[in-house]
Amino acid sequence: MSSRNLTEMLWEELTRPVRRARAKGLTTDKPHWSDLDRGDLLAQAVELAPDQIHSWQALVDYWLEKGNFVQAASVLDRAIERFPDVSSLYAMRADALGRIDPEQSERDDTTARRLGEAPRPAPLSVEIGSPAPDEKVATIYAEMTDMMEYLTLNTSMSGIQRVVANMLRCAMDRTSPNARDVRPVIPDYLNNVVYAPDPALVRELIDEVELRSPTRERLDRLLGAIRSTLRAIEIEPGSVFLMAGAFWIVKSYDLLRTLRQKGVVITVFIHDLIQIDNPEYVDEKATHAFRRSLVDVGEIANFFTSNSAFVARELRRFLAKEMDLQTPIHPVPLATEMSLSPPEPWAEESLRAEFGEAGYVLCVSTIEIRKNHLYLVRIWQELMRSGRTNLPKLVFVGKWGWEIDHLQELLHQTNYLDGMVKVLNGVSDSMLASLYRNSLFSIYPSFAEGWGLPIGESLVLGKPCISAGVTSMPEVGGKLVRYVDPVDLATGLAAVTRLLDDPADLQAWSDRIEAEFRPRAWTEFAEELLGASRALGKMTVAVPTAFARIRPGNIAVVGNDAVRKVAAAGGSMCTARMARERGWWHLEDSGVWSISPLASIRFIAAGCTAGDRVRVVVGLRGEAGCPLGTCQLRSNVEHTAFRDLEPAASPHGVEAIVDQDGVIEIAILVRGDTVTLRGQNVYANLSSVGYYRRDEAEEAFALMEAIVFQP
Repeated sequence: MSSRNLTEMLWEELTRPVRRARAKGLTTDKPHWSDLDRGDLLAQAVELAPDQIHSWQALVDYWLEKGNFVQAASVLDRAIERFPDVSSLYAMRADALGRIDPEQSERDDTTARRLGEAPRPAPLSVEIGSPAPDEKVATIYAEMTDMMEYLTLNTSMSGIQRVVANMLRCAMDRTSPNARDVRPVIPDYLNNVVYAPDPALVRELIDEVELRSPTRERLDRLLGAIRSTLRAIEIEPGSVFLMAGAFWIVKSYDLLRTLRQKGVVITVFIHDLIQIDNPEYVDEKATHAFRRSLVDVGEIANFFTSNSAFVARELRRFLAKEMDLQTPIHPVPLATEMSLSPPEPWAEESLRAEFGEAGYVLCVSTIEIRKNHLYLVRIWQELMRSGRTNLPKLVFVGKWGWEIDHLQELLHQTNYLDGMVKVLNGVSDSMLASLYRNSLFSIYPSFAEGWGLPIGESLVLGKPCISAGVTSMPEVGGKLVRYVDPVDLATGLAAVTRLLDDPADLQAWSDRIEAEFRPRAWTEFAEELLGASRALGKMTVAVPTAFARIRPGNIAVVGNDAVRKVAAAGGSMCTARMARERGWWHLEDSGVWSISPLASIRFIAAGCTAGDRVRVVVGLRGEAGCPLGTCQLRSNVEHTAFRDLEPAASPHGVEAIVDQDGVIEIAILVRGDTVTLRGQNVYANLSSVGYYRRDEAEEAFALMEAIVFQP
């Protein structure tokens, strides 16, 4: 087989849709190109046919989607050598180097435009006003369920809860024009009630955790006091409901759907998409909960905010590609300020005495697989093999986390590299500050982050940081950090060796940080987040005609298990979960039960026009072992004959015409004895919704195939 034919075969596999049989695991044992990683396939395509520019561009796109800007830039360097007059390559490198090397990025952008490339599209423009003291602004209801639940189990807060806590503190202190008329709330999502706690107690809780390291007993008393003050409130139309915590802990978003139908603006702050882009670093159950929740809030939210431009870009890609949505997204970078305790002379002297003249290099993070500590251990092994004398020690600060058996085994087998690696747990904030101050530099080789707080901590304390040049991390450090590829040990070894061999370079870098770095304060973050929320709220206040979008020929699933299976099979994440209009219970693993004899679904017929005649097919069943009723489907043009429900989901069809708003609404009428499940009378279980246009045979075939091969 010639190289040309092999390349064509690679491209055929890279561009074709995933086959349903393969997605269901029905392939034979014969090796197949699609069994290889897409990046490996693209790299092979480049090596086999280096004169095919589309191969290079596709490989760069792959690394940009992975968030590995160092690797993308490296590929582009080689591509530009081969194709020096192709404008798109310079534009892509400008994108990759945007924060790793801003000066080169600007030069590449200029070159790209000189060669004819269109200017990069401007990001979403949000004008954040500064309201006058007497000007009425939309009330922001800041959801704090996540913070309450986290502190029920922990006595300190992780990064996500700190974001909520600092935003609330700034709002309660009215530190800026937009940090007012913000009310903390704790909703009861299952019963569709919003409760407001006593703000003074909320402030006391935040101060207790952030400033005083409370005991479990003290914290439980405060949490109980807050819960005792809860009172039900009504959220008025035009106000903003803001979820800035871990939104995926919520099991039902029907309350948010109801609020948006009333004209309340719903917005969610996204911290990262690691569960989407890098699920190998997250527990499988957590990944499923996150994906399911993102799909649900994606249908409901007026707009999103995120903690970095990278997360905004990844979220924009997910919503467009997987859910056919163009929801506005505005990045609001997190703060980098730290509450610093004065240096304690005994701690400083103790560190200098323990580590001696050689000193140490610091890595601060939870010790888990995603943080890539093994990368650093391998670098120190290479440094030790080189015969280098006076080698600084490697200090890990953080608690032991997930999937680190291999790292622990290596450390135990080597006696922590003969004492060259030291692990510290339970370090106080003041001691952490001393550890930063007395280190030679810090290093943070994480595979993926939503932000990268330790990078900012290092710069705040004046210490150079070597960071992975991936995902959002370059946004924290900008040009004041040096970047390595977390999957290429050579880049990390070279960066560390350079600093150890050239103390003058390290000192010059430290001096530059001291002269140029300006921490971003929490008051700045709160002002931008709250101001952007109000500004975007005005831009997106309209209530949609329906909350689910379904394309013709597709099957949109409903149950939690079905969402998980579709995601695992690489299918579309457009669901019918938010198509439930009236008469439905909460979503469950198997679908959703109607709790009224007459229930209805409503969805946007994406890609259709008003007047299109369609056939809608819904998956319905009764409860096995119970009396099975009969059901009728009703649309704007047909009432079907009553048909028996079956204990397993089966397709039921009805004719309909897309209305003037581009919407299809179907009612489901059930006759027969009711069934009681978990104390609730139920009638029929809905598991899927799909449709096709009557004059489109390919859509009909695609829908029938989707129903048959539904994961």
